[in-house]
Amino acid sequence: MVKARLYFRDDPSRKFELEGGQICIGRSPDCDIVISDPYVSRRQLLATISSQGAVLKNIGSNPARIAGREIPPGKSATLHNLDEIRIGKTVLVASVEEPSRKQGSSGQTPIVQEEQTVLLSTPSKARGPSIVVSGPSGDRTVELARSPMTIGRAGEADICLSDRTVSRHHAVIERRSDGFYIKGVSTVNPVVVNGRKVKEARLYSGDQIRIGVFSLAFLSDDSRDLRPARHGSSGTSHGRLFVLWAVAALLILAAGSYLFYFQVYRPWSIRKGLKEASLSMQQGDSAKAERLLKEMLSKGLPEEYSSRARRLLARSILAQAERLFTAGETEGAQALLISFLKKYGTGPDTLVVWDRLDQYRLGAARALEKDGKFLAAMKKYSLVEKDSPYYEEAQKRIGRIWLEFQKEKLKKQTIYQLMQKAEQAFRDGHYLTPVNQNAFAAYQAILSMDPSNRLARKRIREIMDIFMKKGQEALAQKDYQEALGYFERCLLIDPESKRARKLAAECQTHLSASGHASATERQKERVKKLLKESGTESSWIMKYLFDEKGKDTETPW
Repeated sequence: MVKARLYFRDDPSRKFELEGGQICIGRSPDCDIVISDPYVSRRQLLATISSQGAVLKNIGSNPARIAGREIPPGKSATLHNLDEIRIGKTVLVASVEEPSRKQGSSGQTPIVQEEQTVLLSTPSKARGPSIVVSGPSGDRTVELARSPMTIGRAGEADICLSDRTVSRHHAVIERRSDGFYIKGVSTVNPVVVNGRKVKEARLYSGDQIRIGVFSLAFLSDDSRDLRPARHGSSGTSHGRLFVLWAVAALLILAAGSYLFYFQVYRPWSIRKGLKEASLSMQQGDSAKAERLLKEMLSKGLPEEYSSRARRLLARSILAQAERLFTAGETEGAQALLISFLKKYGTGPDTLVVWDRLDQYRLGAARALEKDGKFLAAMKKYSLVEKDSPYYEEAQKRIGRIWLEFQKEKLKKQTIYQLMQKAEQAFRDGHYLTPVNQNAFAAYQAILSMDPSNRLARKRIREIMDIFMKKGQEALAQKDYQEALGYFERCLLIDPESKRARKLAAECQTHLSASGHASATERQKERVKKLLKESGTESSWIMKYLFDEKGKDTETPW
């Protein structure tokens, strides 16, 4: 079995026997050989002793050097007599009884000169900042007694390194106010500090310098020359570990807070607000419910809660509007609904509000018609939208007002005068417009005075046929908007025409499929009209009451 010992080069009295099995060397207290060096890993080396020899394996994260050769982490090297082992700032010297030298020619075991081994590889300990030079000819220590000190192959260099791999003037070490620096002055050969080529570097105690085939170590007992703790001290390791744990804790806390807020507290808070608003409505306090719901919607809600909040708000607005309408404040009721729809009118939850608005418009128009304010009534009727269940009634009332007004004006003329004007308007193509000067109104006035007038009835059917034919031609060309206009004219002439109503509905279906596919998009268009405070233009009858080119003529009202 191989016998081996390890000595501390700077303290030869500290020696350790390496016996059979495995021996761990490192900074940890549970190692077999404990080294109090912050640059040594907690478990740095594993020594295996057998009959074949002594093998050292680098099991740490820090570098190790054996006999000048670097042993990377995870790699092994055989240990021989007088080999130096460098780990961190610590240098150990090996005394190994080689198997090949165990038995001499005389059959006796030679005596190992332990003291001589230690002296050969242990230079005197430096008293101050110094450079320990290791090379082919051995080790030596040079004190940095002055500044600067030159390094090179030249004989006059302060630290002379006699080898062709070293430039004559290779590097300079100088003391500055904050410590020692090494600077490369060779333009050919580099200076390597701790495995990295440098032009200039700050030196800390324990730094390894490579110049040619020589290894130099900078050693200093001065506290200013100790490397800052962040470069590997155990305190820094603990500090970094603490920071990592603190960051992880903060992230976990933030994630937990986020999940608690959005998954627990916020849903609970929203449900509580909705419940409070619903209770206020049950107690008849619609204004309070409206205030609570608007505040919740302004903060943004998940869709499931947003839909419920809009439904509750719609109910609250409808209740308030109904009270106003019942009290005769029709304009106030409409204004309240319009204000709501301008902001929330694009959702399916607001369809009931749109219908209620059209209902109030129809009621307001009837009141205006009753008071003889015909133009105002027609404009109010025309605001009722096509999607409304009140649309058909509103359009019929517009047509009736328009026709009755003209008939009253035209009745002041004789049937002969009316027939002349009607025939002239028919020949000129003025079938429905302009007001008081169109064929249809004149023929209707004639029929009001002579219900059996055959020519008047014939001409009205012909006008109907003309519009129907033009509408069908446009429909065949898939010009649905144009076709719809002609079929709507037919409905103005004969509101009960099932054929005209069916074809108009077909055109509206095509238009909806191509341009306004969804109810939501139609609602958006209605909101746009509310925001523009318009709506009169939406009525097809209002387009045809004046001239058919779209230019309004002066009305008699």
